[in-house]
Amino acid sequence: MSVPGNTLWQNIRVSAMSVALTVLSVEAFSQPAELAVAKPAALQTITVRGPISVSVTEGPENFIEPAALKIESKPVETITPTVKSPKLPIVKSAALSRPSLPSKAKPIPVPAIPRMHKRQNEKLSVRPSLKGTMEISFDDEDKIKAWASVKHKVSADLIFLRRCMEQYDCSDPMIRQWADFLRPLKSSSRTEQMVRVNNFANARQYIKDRANYGLSDYWARPVDFLRSSGDCEDYAIFKYASLKALGFSDQDMRLVVGILDDGTPHAVLQVSAPTGSLILDNRFTRLIPEHQSNLIPNPKYSVNLTRRWTHFIPRRSGGAQK
Repeated sequence: MSVPGNTLWQNIRVSAMSVALTVLSVEAFSQPAELAVAKPAALQTITVRGPISVSVTEGPENFIEPAALKIESKPVETITPTVKSPKLPIVKSAALSRPSLPSKAKPIPVPAIPRMHKRQNEKLSVRPSLKGTMEISFDDEDKIKAWASVKHKVSADLIFLRRCMEQYDCSDPMIRQWADFLRPLKSSSRTEQMVRVNNFANARQYIKDRANYGLSDYWARPVDFLRSSGDCEDYAIFKYASLKALGFSDQDMRLVVGILDDGTPHAVLQVSAPTGSLILDNRFTRLIPEHQSNLIPNPKYSVNLTRRWTHFIPRRSGGAQK
C-alpha cells in the first residue's frame, strides 16, 4: 500500500485495526521511503521524504489482511504559509495482498484504554423545607462562590479553636477569647449551647460590608467577625463554627440565605432539633422555631461544609404558585 508523495507536509496515520497495532504518525516530505512494523510498539513519529510504502507483518508466517490496514491522510500547515495541502485519497495496492491470519495465530493482547466518564449524578432528594418551600440537595457546595471563598478559612479557624480549647495553642487573642467563651459550654445542653452562642454573637454591632470591607458583599471568617463584627451572614457563619466546635454535626446545621417578607436579603443559621428546626437570627435573642414562619426569611439556598440546597415554592394543583 502506498501514498503518493508531495512536497507539502502531511500527517499520515497508519493503523491495523483488526490486530490492534499501535497507531504511527508519519510526516512525509519527498524522496521514497518504506515503513515496516513487526509488532505493536509505543507511539512513534517518523519523518520521511516522498511516497510512503507501508507493510505490516507479525512474523515470518503470519501476515495482516489488507482490509485490516487503513491509511488516513490529513493536510496540516504547509511550509509556505499561504498554501495548504488537499486531503489525499486512500489508495489500495495489490502489493500488500496477504493471506488471512492462520487459525493458530494468537491475537495480540491490547492494554485497556482508560476512559473519562462524567460523574454520575446522585438521585435528587426533594423534601419539604422552611416556609412551605421544597428543597433539593446537591453535593456541590462550592457552587456558592461567596461560601467557597470562606469555607476553608472557617475550617482553619476551627483547627486553631479546638487546639486552644484543649489548652495546646492560644497565641491568637481572638482565638483565645473565643475558646474561653466556648470551653465552659461543653457540658451544657444543646439548647443552652445554641442560646448562649446566639446571644454571644448578637451582642456585637451590626456593620454592613461596605463600611467594614469596602465591598458590597463579603463573607467573613469567624476570627474576622470577632475582630470587626459584620452583617447577617457573618453572624450565621460564626454561630455555625461555634456550634461545630461544641460537637454539632454538619448534617444538623446550615446557613440559610433568603429574602425577608419586606424584600430585604437576609441570612440565618438553621439547626435541626428533635422538635423541628430552630433558627438563630442576629435580629432575635431567642431561638425561632420553624413554625413561626413570619419571622423567617423566604429561603433561596442553604449551605454547609459538605452540601448545598436549592429551595423553591411548589405549584398548586391548579398550576399557580403559592
